[in-house]
Amino acid sequence: MATHDYIISNASGAAVRADLNNALAAIVSNNSNASSPSTTYAYQWWADTTTGQLKLRNSANSAWITIFELDGTMLMEDGTVSAPGLAFASDLNTGFFRSAADKINFATGGVERLEIGSSEVVFNDGSNDVDFRVESNGNTHMLFVDGGNDRVGIGETSVQSTLHVAKNIADSDAISWANSQLSVATPIAGNSTANRATIYFAPYGSDNNYAPSAISASAGTSGASTLKFFTNASGNLTGQLQSYERMRIDSSGNVGIGVSSLSSSSRLTLLESAGNGQTLEIKGANTGGAGSQPGIKFTASTGDNIGGIFGDTNSDAVVLQSGGTERMRIDSSGQLHIGNTVSSAHTNRLLSVGDTSRSAAFIEVRTSTSGDSGVLFSDGTDGTNSGFRGSVEYNHSSDFMFMRTAGTERMRIDSSGNVGIGTTTPTSQYGTNLNINDAGSSALHLTTGNSGTSNSDGFHIINSSGIAYLWNRENADTVFATNNTERMRIDSSGKLLVGRTGPDGSGLIQAPASSTNASFGSATGASTGMVHFEFRNPNGLVGTISTNGSATAYNISSDYRLKENVVDIANGITRVKQLSPRRFNFIADADTTVDGFLAHEAQTVVPEAVSGTHNEVDADGNAVMQGIDQSKLVPLLTAALQEAIAKIETLETKVAALEAG
Repeated sequence: MATHDYIISNASGAAVRADLNNALAAIVSNNSNASSPSTTYAYQWWADTTTGQLKLRNSANSAWITIFELDGTMLMEDGTVSAPGLAFASDLNTGFFRSAADKINFATGGVERLEIGSSEVVFNDGSNDVDFRVESNGNTHMLFVDGGNDRVGIGETSVQSTLHVAKNIADSDAISWANSQLSVATPIAGNSTANRATIYFAPYGSDNNYAPSAISASAGTSGASTLKFFTNASGNLTGQLQSYERMRIDSSGNVGIGVSSLSSSSRLTLLESAGNGQTLEIKGANTGGAGSQPGIKFTASTGDNIGGIFGDTNSDAVVLQSGGTERMRIDSSGQLHIGNTVSSAHTNRLLSVGDTSRSAAFIEVRTSTSGDSGVLFSDGTDGTNSGFRGSVEYNHSSDFMFMRTAGTERMRIDSSGNVGIGTTTPTSQYGTNLNINDAGSSALHLTTGNSGTSNSDGFHIINSSGIAYLWNRENADTVFATNNTERMRIDSSGKLLVGRTGPDGSGLIQAPASSTNASFGSATGASTGMVHFEFRNPNGLVGTISTNGSATAYNISSDYRLKENVVDIANGITRVKQLSPRRFNFIADADTTVDGFLAHEAQTVVPEAVSGTHNEVDADGNAVMQGIDQSKLVPLLTAALQEAIAKIETLETKVAALEAG
């Protein structure tokens, strides 16, 4: 075993020769060693004696690729479906790979076609549009799976159904169905000369002399076919099967039991030719309860009761059940009850729908797509319009529902859900879905059935976004009133008028001009002192806007009873000197220069006067601007002025003393 760095060092002749021999030994032994060579090259061989494997360095000289076992066993990479471990030089995505333990997978074109595992073999596990075909001696499609159409064919190249079985042999060929569970064959000798396909049901191992049951489909000259069912056929079947027909279904779908010819006007024909009793007999125990008496019962294969139609002999009624519970009853007087049984509350109705409490009831009325269907109300005097009193109807051709009284339409719901009362053409114009039209009086009148100040009426119009709208599309005012007296209006120009019926000036919100009333909020004191706005938060009143006979005051809460830790302002002059008054113009008003402060500069001296954070932006990167309440600077300016006055008074005293001296 030997490895080498394949670099011949400068040395004397003997040393160089020894170095060359070592390099050659490493080459001829494929760098055999228990550990990887310390110096590696792309495409270098290494016989790994630890794992017993021959490995090749990859082209990037970054890893070893296992080639095969040193004992001669061939190895390959697991590979993937797009790059199989064993592929073809001219088709690298076609070959086989290993997807998991104990599995081998075959791929063509980068798509898995076959997987062989320890418990199953799966063709087309990826559910791709791939066909599967098995060829027999002389039949190219003995078994054919049509992958694109999810169909299986046996002996058929053009598969037309989920399972398509074809048998194409000469009429004279013998029928060989012994030991099989399904056989589709040509005509039986002695029966119809038309083509026939037959399925036989026979015990395993029986021969042609015993076939208890069969289903046969025969086609006539016109292409019409008849499906026949046979039972208890015995003896040699040649010429015998036709004698054991029990039921047939003809080409029109008509069913016959005990008959050989069917009427085109009857879907089901039953014949008791022996005269042993009724053609169809339904029996049940007459024990007094619906469901156990004569009728038709529908049950699941598990025996669960689905429902049925029964005759209640105790009350001479016909009962319809579902899920073991009565759903409908026709009583002895001809009354139809749906969802209830006979009771005094329903005795005067030909049709009663719903339970006794009438908590739920549904009726479906159908007609053609071009007609009307509905419920008509009449006094029964005659069949003309003179006896007609009202209706709830649906027009199928235009998909609208309407209600009539006295023969005249009163309300309509169109196919878009628009509702019209007093109009036959409701629309969604102006974004509304309810159209009310009454030329003689108010279109809509909302009231309650109660009286007294504790009750209230309301009108709520809410769209899909939760926004409430009271919308006036006309060029007119919208008026709000209480106690039958106007209280507020929005005029046609958009001005909000509170306590007045007309605007005075251009203000968007206007209240009475009388000095005896506050425009907003509550008035306090005489007419010379009124509060117009009050500002409150969870702590209570925090400010007001008030007026007197000649001025407006903007007030903030300042009562000493609201404050604590009261101390004098110190170093007023020092702090005022830190303020930086500026002159500037606003970007939006470049022609106007004003005096003021930069908010973030003033914030370092009087932080309570400034709102916001310096250079703040929102989640979208938009600037969040700072603001300043310059009135908050007044206490500091006052303190600084008081300090300056004190210094001036001290200097005046000293100057007076010097002048007197």
